Amino acid sequence: MKINLNLIKNPKLSTQFKTHPNVDKNLFNKESIIGLKDATKPFPSNDQSLGVLRWKSVPKKDVSEEENVLLPLMLTTWVNNNNNGTINVTFEYELNETFTESKLLDKVSIIIPISNGTVESADNDNVSLEFVEEGLLVNLNKLAESSSGSFEIQCLEVEDDEALFPMEILFDITKQINGADITEEITLNEINIKNVVSTVDESVELPFDSYYIGNSESLYIV
Repeated sequence: MKINLNLIKNPKLSTQFKTHPNVDKNLFNKESIIGLKDATKPFPSNDQSLGVLRWKSVPKKDVSEEENVLLPLMLTTWVNNNNNGTINVTFEYELNETFTESKLLDKVSIIIPISNGTVESADNDNVSLEFVEEGLLVNLNKLAESSSGSFEIQCLEVEDDEALFPMEILFDITKQINGADITEEITLNEINIKNVVSTVDESVELPFDSYYIGNSESLYIV
């Protein structure tokens, strides 16, 4: 079995790839194909997870910090201390163009480390609050419909601005594409699968499913 990939080059990113030791590195570098060094050996067929390719992307040196080329969401905060035990925080958000077009991301949550608060206003009526062990959980919903906007949270029983930070951002990105009838192209992290073919006869395409799963790992507003 061989996996033919499309590697989409983003001119603003520098990307490094690393293949598994059992993968034919030269084949990948020359033709963007994942295949085993020993073509007589099959890939695991018992639903066992197997990592065959890793990659890391970073913005190029000439890309300004204001350009959001990696994060799915640009979030800006303004803090106004009312000096009466309440602090108003205004959030402005804008979804990355890649996620706007693909509609991969529909919900983002923000944890503010406080125990009480209310929604003062929301452009798109898509903000809800929950109280969890970690603090105030602000849910920003329906991002596929409203990819940009602003909302205001009033934090109660708080005297010091610093008590609001760090805020933690949580999100999940999940997309499944049936390989048998792909009707759309998803280019998450500059890679997508063109097809999967037999090692014996490369004209024979094999059925496959693609799962694109992403989650936040310790993203904070400080």
